[in-house]
Amino acid sequence: MGGFVAWTGRIAVFGYITFYTALDVLAGIGTGELLMRFPGSPPTEQIDALYAVGRNLKFIGVGWFLLAVLATSSLLIRRVGRGAIPGAVVLVTSTIVFFDSHIYWPEGVFTMIGLALGFGLLAAASRPDPVPA
Repeated sequence: MGGFVAWTGRIAVFGYITFYTALDVLAGIGTGELLMRFPGSPPTEQIDALYAVGRNLKFIGVGWFLLAVLATSSLLIRRVGRGAIPGAVVLVTSTIVFFDSHIYWPEGVFTMIGLALGFGLLAAASRPDPVPA
């Protein structure tokens, strides 16, 4: 499937990958490196600054992710019909919650489960009908 909406989804996925990877590098690798270099007395001001930038990157990255989810969902609803709506609703809802929840227990874990469920439902809806045996 081509067209504007498909390309919007592709570009949005690239935006998500770029910004969310930057978040992981700063908040994960950067703060981890500071903690290893300063055991016992980590530079909390610098770590807080990295997390602050990371929060901004997360917000931008998840915004791109939401755009990709909306584009994908709309294309699948248009292609397969009402069968794609449950997956789209679960996926969009979970993505909106993703703005605030990240990946940690309990909200983040349920958000990740919701994303997986939404993707699974969309994939199941988009499968062609099986050929009778």
